[in-house]
Amino acid sequence: MTKNILSQLDERPHASVFYIWEYIRQYRTHKYITKDEFHQSIIDKGKNYLRARSPYEEEVDFNALNEHNDEGESSKIFLMDYDNFNEILNKCKSHDIEYKNTIIESIKKNFPTSYNMKKFRNIFFNEIENRTILDPELRSKAEHEIFSKSSIIDLKFLSKITYFDPEEKTPYFKKEPYPGPFFTPHFFIERNSMEKVDKYFFYFNVKKLDLRDITRPKNFDKSLIALTNKQKNIEDVGSIKIENEKMVFFHYNFLNKVLEDKEELFFECNNGEFSIKKYGDDAHKENLEKFFILTEELKRIDYFDLIYSNCNKSYPINKKKVATEAKKIIKKFDFNKNQQCFYFIDFNEPK
Repeated sequence: MTKNILSQLDERPHASVFYIWEYIRQYRTHKYITKDEFHQSIIDKGKNYLRARSPYEEEVDFNALNEHNDEGESSKIFLMDYDNFNEILNKCKSHDIEYKNTIIESIKKNFPTSYNMKKFRNIFFNEIENRTILDPELRSKAEHEIFSKSSIIDLKFLSKITYFDPEEKTPYFKKEPYPGPFFTPHFFIERNSMEKVDKYFFYFNVKKLDLRDITRPKNFDKSLIALTNKQKNIEDVGSIKIENEKMVFFHYNFLNKVLEDKEELFFECNNGEFSIKKYGDDAHKENLEKFFILTEELKRIDYFDLIYSNCNKSYPINKKKVATEAKKIIKKFDFNKNQQCFYFIDFNEPK
């Protein structure tokens, strides 16, 4: 078998790159809460836990505490010099220690007996310890500083694209056709003999091909690299400055408590200022136009209000009727799965 030129940054099932895309697509955004509101919510959850008939019947849900205030950030990938990223993060983490200690002492005071119970401690202390920054106000400050100093790849136009298979035969689709992702993301890197990265790719696959290192087509790597050497269909979409020979990339929910989301994806590369470029062929552009028309037609029949349970209409929505109309509309569109779309950075070509 031909040796791959490119390698994926992470091939594990549930790897960070896939969490990144799911969070981007799902738009999990909320309004920030204050540090006092967070503190009180911890105490309230402790009381709810103790009021339950059995500790195992009480689901202590901390998802509401993973809050973010700007929906506009959720569709972006952020890139940054790794040392500069850590400098901001470590500065905020050092200020967070006092707040964490305050929360712990408060739990001791409010729940002196339960504090020593293993189940109670596991639920609350794992939550506290697993957060990179616990204080929500400090977390907000860290996020905004990091976001403002990052380079950005805005994927809003891709994240809102959903795909519908008109040939799907499952009963659920017949009742209520549900959209799935048209794109699957892959992060590829090309390393040199010094183990530094020469090229970084953020590639969107639509063919349902297995692009892992051990299974993807033999000519895929060469053809992808060859496209970067052509001028056609390539545009500059930004730039990034590397000062400490490492780049990190992440999404807006990078301080979330979920372990996979906190995993840092970084690599060694050259210093300098480099262009972030996007390649999109004619088939990709044609697909975007079709998706726009499809979305507008589905909006007209209240499809998305039905699917996402956002029924704020002054009239009832007939699910069966909407599902039937949606299928008819979807069948009118033929999307080209042979399209090519990716972003890339060449660390051997400074601006």
